[in-house]
Amino acid sequence: MKLTEEQLSVVESDLTASIFLHGPAGSGKTASGVERLLYLIDSGIPGHEILLFFPQRNLSEPYRQTLNSSRYQGNSLP
Repeated sequence: MKLTEEQLSVVESDLTASIFLHGPAGSGKTASGVERLLYLIDSGIPGHEILLFFPQRNLSEPYRQTLNSSRYQGNSLP
């Protein structure tokens, strides 16, 4: 997936940064969040050190799908 400059700045933010994504539907929050999760894992952050909050359970589905896909190479789950 091709990310915008703004999305890339979120994904590649400092590894220790806490990030809260908000905005209107369709603005790329989920795409940025999923890519950020993969970026953290690829950078060596163990999954058990990553905490994800969702205002609704169904909004976590794209993250669950990513964690169950071949794209996720971590040893532990967030």
